[in-house]
Amino acid sequence: MAILGSNPLANCPRCKQQISVEIDQIFDVAVDKEVKQSLLSGNINIINCPLCSFHGMATTPVIYHDPEKELLLTYTPAELGIPIPEKEQLLGALTRTIVNRIPSDKRKAYLLQPKEMYSIESLITTILNKDGITNEMIEQQRSKMELIQTLISTPEEMLPDLIKERDEELDDHFFQLLSAIKQSQPSNQTNSNTSSLGKLEDQLLSHSTFGKRSQEYATALQKSANDLESLGSKLTRENFLDLILNAPDDTHITCLVTLARPAADYEFFILLTNQLENSPPEDQPKLEHVRSLILETVQKIDQASQQKTEATQAMLASIIEADNPKEIIEERIKDIDQSIMLLLQQQIENAQSTNKKDEETHLLQIQTLLIDTIHQHAPPQLRFINDLLALGTREEAIVMIKTRAIEFDKDILDIMKSVADQLHSDKQTELASKLIDYIPLVKEELETI
Repeated sequence: MAILGSNPLANCPRCKQQISVEIDQIFDVAVDKEVKQSLLSGNINIINCPLCSFHGMATTPVIYHDPEKELLLTYTPAELGIPIPEKEQLLGALTRTIVNRIPSDKRKAYLLQPKEMYSIESLITTILNKDGITNEMIEQQRSKMELIQTLISTPEEMLPDLIKERDEELDDHFFQLLSAIKQSQPSNQTNSNTSSLGKLEDQLLSHSTFGKRSQEYATALQKSANDLESLGSKLTRENFLDLILNAPDDTHITCLVTLARPAADYEFFILLTNQLENSPPEDQPKLEHVRSLILETVQKIDQASQQKTEATQAMLASIIEADNPKEIIEERIKDIDQSIMLLLQQQIENAQSTNKKDEETHLLQIQTLLIDTIHQHAPPQLRFINDLLALGTREEAIVMIKTRAIEFDKDILDIMKSVADQLHSDKQTELASKLIDYIPLVKEELETI
């Protein structure tokens, strides 16, 4: 991404006065992959006008380049009224900046024919279309966004009726979008928009069909987790069956099986079948329904697990076999999780046990690339935690905490606790204890800020 000029002038879209603002005009994915998401989210060239208090996107010519998709797009806002010769001269200079970065033997024909977009919306749509996102999908997303804005602007006392009226539109996609918007709000700031989203979500959960189901499932999941936790290591097939038969509804049964899938094995089904066959005739229809529900749930869990395993194997294979594994990792970073790291570790151990040195070396290089890339893309809080755990001494940790605690709010304490719990679950007790030891130090430092 290139910045032309240290303090260029831009016209405020509202009051039309010129104000000093830092402008980005070149968005080159080859240089910085993050610029694509910034552009798609509208988080580019944001200005705060001191004259009329406008906060939004500045109007300026831009050029977008994605070599993998062979896209070179230009956009010049019509309201700028730039004469055609001047516009061509400006866009030509921006294009040459991009082309000059590319070795001559790597330059392709699309670089000679930049496509002009006539609105920022058409530019974004073209980028999304190249990613396989159709205009219909974009329109659905836009429709959901408009619905969120409508709901936010509706007086609170009128929301229940509007929610019932638009109930069919309030689906999983809608709630995912609302959650994404909430998460995008700065965690260390409290503003009216964040408050409005929170109140809206409460109303949606209370009055929409999907929201009510979500709450019911969350309640059932928590109760099931508590019931299983109360049994702990004393969980047997017999008392697991008792939990299921005493569950108040199908949702609770599904949650129990989801949380304790290994308990629903072949011997468990024999136990359930015996119970069914020896029960009074009036109880058998219910038991048959329960058996069918459990079998259906188990099949869905196992199918999803198999699909996840196959996808993980395919993704790891594509990384290992790639000429440029780092590029593949960067492209798929959002899909990389603990399962791929565990599978890679198994392959490393297999290579070690069979004395395949070259394979072991290559896999260890892949592991290092993965760890480094995950760290680079992790949220700031997790990067901070990883950096803390990488330190050799408690004294070094104290220095880092005093230096960097100012970057975070009190939410970091909950995140540290959550990570420590996960480390305990993964049997990494030494790291977990180390992190638990640092929590009071971070809390103490936060209280002084």
